[in-house]
Amino acid sequence: ILPSSQQPRLTLWVFMRPLDKIDIFHYRDYSKHEVDIILEGPGGNLVAIEVKSAQSLSHSDFKNLRYFK
Repeated sequence: ILPSSQQPRLTLWVFMRPLDKIDIFHYRDYSKHEVDIILEGPGGNLVAIEVKSAQSLSHSDFKNLRYFK
């Protein structure tokens, strides 16, 4: 593990339409399937976002997005 001064940093800028046109949700069901962020745009279009803080990703990190689909 790298010292904190050498760890990579992530900066994320998100540009989108005014929020009054986009609804933001969090999803979790009784079976503990969970999606961190769901955006619903005009016409009911959905975008699911999973947030991870890890050095690497695995196939299982996306299981809830596949379930939500």
